[in-house]
Amino acid sequence: MPGPSTRTIARLPAPPSLLRLGQSVAMLDALVFPDDWSARYFSFDRKFGRGEQVFSMRNGEGDFWFLLFTKAGAVLHGFDHESPMSPWSRERRSEKGGPGPMPGLREGFPRTLDDRAAARAFCSDPNELTFLAWWTGAGPWRTGAVEQPKGRDPDGSARLLFILDGKPETWATWVEEYAEVTIALPLVRKLYAHEPLTKTLAAAINSSTSFADAKKEARAIGYPVAGE
Repeated sequence: MPGPSTRTIARLPAPPSLLRLGQSVAMLDALVFPDDWSARYFSFDRKFGRGEQVFSMRNGEGDFWFLLFTKAGAVLHGFDHESPMSPWSRERRSEKGGPGPMPGLREGFPRTLDDRAAARAFCSDPNELTFLAWWTGAGPWRTGAVEQPKGRDPDGSARLLFILDGKPETWATWVEEYAEVTIALPLVRKLYAHEPLTKTLAAAINSSTSFADAKKEARAIGYPVAGE
């Protein structure tokens, strides 16, 4: 079965599941990269805004996405700088009217949702958008009526959204390839299951991590800590 992408968006889990996933992988990243924020791919901010939480990814190469959770629903906003749907791509740079998101990306976007404040926090330019999806009410996830160019992954969503498959094996494989760090799969599964963080669990993932610092990270993320 194909992994997460805008072409399979209707199969993406509901926001509560993705919120928990975001807390899990952000906690894992915080433990593996305790002193190097620039090395972290995944982050979670449970107090992003009033009644808002954000799960995000940055790969350090100009690509990013964020999942904004609000009382009205959720928004998935992403940008792949190599995508032919980028306003600055070879395919689009000569379009009349200057740079801008592909027509149709925001078609049908509900008025009850607003990702503009989040976009300002993540985008160096408001036109950094190659894929967009949203959830309201009972779902499913939806996208605008955008006509994508031909290709296996024209908007970059399949390349960038791999972690949203919800599988502990995916994060374990990624961190081994990315940071040449091997984390035992049973430990990863514990965090995916939201087992409360303990000093023993934190040390098993990274023995050099300060548990006091790990607890502060957990509180900011919203990840459970034993005894709290």
